[in-house]
Order: sequence, then structure tokens, then C-alpha cells
Amino acid sequence: AVNTAHAGKVFGEWSVDLTNDRAYLFAATANDSGAVFGQYCQLEESTCYWVLGIATSCERGNSYPVLANTQGSSAPLTVICDGQLSSGLYRYVFKPFDTVDGLLLNMPRIGFAFPLTGDQFRVVRFSLDGAHRAVSTLRQQVLQQPAPQSPSKPSTRDQLM
Repeated sequence: AVNTAHAGKVFGEWSVDLTNDRAYLFAATANDSGAVFGQYCQLEESTCYWVLGIATSCERGNSYPVLANTQGSSAPLTVICDGQLSSGLYRYVFKPFDTVDGLLLNMPRIGFAFPLTGDQFRVVRFSLDGAHRAVSTLRQQVLQQPAPQSPSKPSTRDQLM
């Protein structure tokens, strides 16, 4: 399961982090293999991303094709490698955001197939039990955060877009 030490609420298989001691909040789940899938929202930019953390390595900044599949539909997506996490997993950010959103509605599970070298695929699956309530709670919390203060000078902070 997702580390619930910082989780404010649990909905089915999903945990929602509602603490205010970081620059982001999240709603996420972990599968039986330790991979993580969820939505992370950066409070400073009020921007949310669908993110996948898996053991399959990647090169930061590179984009990769992935096929998402649920009981109701499937969709080709692109993920962008955001580097390796301290946990050893590699973080992939989904594009486009809205397509992932649409896949989750009222589905019991979701799977993602990554093409590997040769003729193999890595398939990771996650329970969506509680996903809708968890993500809705996350988004409400993000909307309630105070608006970020405008910096006195334009920011030169790196952004993933």
C-alpha cells in the first residue's frame, strides 16, 4: 500500500495526503509489486499530474509510449520520464492528463502496457477501488489552498510541461 504515514484519508485502495508540510499533495495507490499510480498536485503552480512509479528504468526527459486499458476502454498514451525516486522507482508523468482522467470513471482496475526491447511488454495493474473519491478529495483540497503569492521577480524555476 501507499505509505499512509502522511495520508489524511483512505478510500478503498487509495490514500490521500492532506498534510500541508510539502509543496505537493497526492492521491495514490500501490499494487502488489510495489509500483505506485496516482495524481500529484504541486501547490505552488496549482497543477496536477497523473504519475506512475515503477521499477522499469528510463532516461529523464525521454518520452515513451504506453497503452492504458480498463474494462470499459483503452487508450494510447505517452509518459515522460521524470527520473529516479529515492525509493528506487522511476517516475513517469502521463500526457495527456484528461485522457487518464476519463479512463478511471467507475472502473475496477487499470493496466498499463510498456513496450520493452524485443517483443516483450511490462504490464502493471492497479486497483481503482476508491480512486474517484480520493482524487475528488485531493482536487477539493488543492482548490482550498491559498493562492500562491506572486514573486517580486519572474521565476526561473524548471517546470515539467
